[in-house]
Amino acid sequence: LEIKRQGDSKILFHDLFTNDIAYIQIGFSTHSVPNQMIPYIPLLATLIMGMGTHKHSYIEISKLMGMHTGGIRNSHFSSATVENRQQVLSYVFFNGKALMEKVDNLFDLFDELFGEYSFDDTKRLVEIIRSSKADMEDSIVPHGNHYVSARLQSYQSRLGKFDELTDGITYYRFLEQLLESVEKNPTEVADQFRQVAERVFTRKNALFNVTSGKKDYPKIEKRIAGTVNVLSDKTWASEEWDLKTISLNEGFLTASNVQHVGKGVNLYDLGFKYSGQFEILKALLRTGFLWDKVRVHGGAYGSSNSFDFFTGDYSLISYRDPNLTETLGVYDEIADFLSNLDLSSEELTKIIIGCVGKMDPPLTSDRKGSASMIDHLTGRTHELRQKFREELLSTQLEDLKGYAPLFEKIRDGGNVCALGNEDKLKKSKSVFGELVKVFH
Repeated sequence: LEIKRQGDSKILFHDLFTNDIAYIQIGFSTHSVPNQMIPYIPLLATLIMGMGTHKHSYIEISKLMGMHTGGIRNSHFSSATVENRQQVLSYVFFNGKALMEKVDNLFDLFDELFGEYSFDDTKRLVEIIRSSKADMEDSIVPHGNHYVSARLQSYQSRLGKFDELTDGITYYRFLEQLLESVEKNPTEVADQFRQVAERVFTRKNALFNVTSGKKDYPKIEKRIAGTVNVLSDKTWASEEWDLKTISLNEGFLTASNVQHVGKGVNLYDLGFKYSGQFEILKALLRTGFLWDKVRVHGGAYGSSNSFDFFTGDYSLISYRDPNLTETLGVYDEIADFLSNLDLSSEELTKIIIGCVGKMDPPLTSDRKGSASMIDHLTGRTHELRQKFREELLSTQLEDLKGYAPLFEKIRDGGNVCALGNEDKLKKSKSVFGELVKVFH
């Protein structure tokens, strides 16, 4: 990884063999977007890519992309950092790839998308918002585990709260209202997105991540200089986002026959210090205890436990689960399971091998470039990874049993959230702080 600059913008360069393909990721920090406009962030890149520009319609843009490049995809990235778990990083990314001989065409498209974007085609604006809302509506019941997990984290950390506003049930509510507004007054909604775009697409916010061979870099750098000139040089102040967390312990009511049942807590708030050994514990629960109790005996399709190293959010979630209180009971038994844990050294070694494999998956050049950029943004260093790897490899049975007191705290103080059958949740309403209908 080499860090270079182009005026106000930052360039990260990875010299890797890519078979004459240039992988270009252009990210824009969204920190100057005001608090009340946070939910506009995830749709922004979709609209830039899907609405056409002042020069070409969206159909023509799509044809140019198909003819000259390997495609441009947009995504939204958010994370906390190693240094500060209260910090929220948020970037809108445009990930493009092209053969070196076509790299000029790729940058011509980037320059047009960032310099000539247009929200004027109101018919298309309504179409995109309607389709985003419909896609999300269709995903809530089948992927309820994702929404339960997001909601739990929104009770526990600033990043969790931000992610829920941009990809959780709160975001779905925003899309419902946005669709109503855009059908009544599309120019007003277009204007809101214009205001967000103005604050995002600036030189200061831009980050270029380039993965290619060293000999190709000068040509790419020249084009980056051109793209930086297309961007506005206006400077907006960084907004102080108000991301207060409140534990609501909600039950979300749907017409589904199955539940997604979650319990979670912020482990750093409990004084937890992360070690690579915790990965072994998660694997032991996932493939052993939770598998047997929630899936095999309980009849759920799946169960998982996940931990965000940056924020400290830990969640236990079941997927398509016929039960509710029984599953919460299983989560509460984890502390006892760990106190009485007995594992042969062969079984422990098997779990350790599985976890090491997950730590270092083989990556293609473009994925290496991406992963390296994310490590750079979040502050995760090679030394830190090595430390976790060594801790993981040295895990003993006693280390795992030592987590029992932590799970007693989760049992007694964890937050609860579930999404599922209305009657089932109402029968157990004492478990929840409040019950909320998802669809009106």
